Amino acid sequence: MAIIKNANANAKNGLPMYTGYLDETTHIHIIDGNSEMGKGIYNYSTLAGDSALVKKDGTVITDIEGTCGHHCANCEDICYAKNYCKRNHRGVIPAYIDNTLLLRGDKDKFFRELEDFFHYNIVGCFRPHVSGEFIDYDHFERMCKFIAKHKETRFYCYTEAEEYLDRAEDEGIVPDNFIVWISCCDKLRKSNPRNHRLVYLDNGKNPNPAFKEMFHCPKNTPKGKRSGITCSMCKTCPYGKAGGKGKEIRELAIWMH
Repeated sequence: MAIIKNANANAKNGLPMYTGYLDETTHIHIIDGNSEMGKGIYNYSTLAGDSALVKKDGTVITDIEGTCGHHCANCEDICYAKNYCKRNHRGVIPAYIDNTLLLRGDKDKFFRELEDFFHYNIVGCFRPHVSGEFIDYDHFERMCKFIAKHKETRFYCYTEAEEYLDRAEDEGIVPDNFIVWISCCDKLRKSNPRNHRLVYLDNGKNPNPAFKEMFHCPKNTPKGKRSGITCSMCKTCPYGKAGGKGKEIRELAIWMH
């Protein structure tokens, strides 16, 4: 990967800890789950936010802009993806940079390598951008067309790019095996004209009464601690149904962590 690490980066000199550029060594990075999702949910991530990623002390982790764009304004203060990247940058930032650069500069290669991954692996469930957002509508459209070719796999995502989902629905290209959850952060939506699936963040210290009757993700307790239940155990989000086969869920809340 064409990643440059600056060991001397700090808040005073303004150098980024990581930067990078797109070249022939840049490849897609896909992982099999994580501690929250569990195994069996393959995924990729991109840089979150709409600007450089900076630590509290002013040290620049990376000077490459995140992928969330204008969507970032709604939830930047409580963004789990940015907070995770700041805590665990040594383990994830290089891969996130590569995926971000590929999607911005060479989507053909990104989807060609994604297709190769599916060819050589049995993928039962896949989640695009655990961190980050769809780069643009072309990214979302290509993902829909890719998913339509892999009907044996369950795909799901959380996104604030509702305008992309609207357009794809109008064009009739959203596959049945793609469950899209619209991220609403911690504010209750007053209208949902297209009856999209909505996901909220609920604060256990000060629960929102409007979320009380909603299905709450079981992976966290009201205090925001891990319960031991993973996404691969729950299965609600990939299927849009409680436990993967129960009643249909159109709104859910996640205890903030």
